[in-house]
Amino acid sequence: MTRISRARPAGPAVLLAALAALAACLAGCASGPPAGSPQAVCEAQADDDPKVTELRVKALGSPIEAVNLRSDIAFAHRQAMQACLRKLGLAPPGGVEPVRPPQ
Repeated sequence: MTRISRARPAGPAVLLAALAALAACLAGCASGPPAGSPQAVCEAQADDDPKVTELRVKALGSPIEAVNLRSDIAFAHRQAMQACLRKLGLAPPGGVEPVRPPQ
């Protein structure tokens, strides 16, 4: 007859260490730019950009409209972000514009 061994439950210290490691990983993945950094300032300005705001308001009309405008919102946000970074002298001039899908 074969004997089936059951795994012993992990002790509280092992579970606590695993939970702490998981929390550290998630905190590192979810962190954005430091508050007050030029990138954070430009991110806030891009969020408040009139074109971005206009597109977001239009997207509130219906879920289908939101899906249709998603790429336009991302493009407008990226443009506003780049304009802000250039104004601060942090973005390199020129470069390649992202490809926009056909309308």
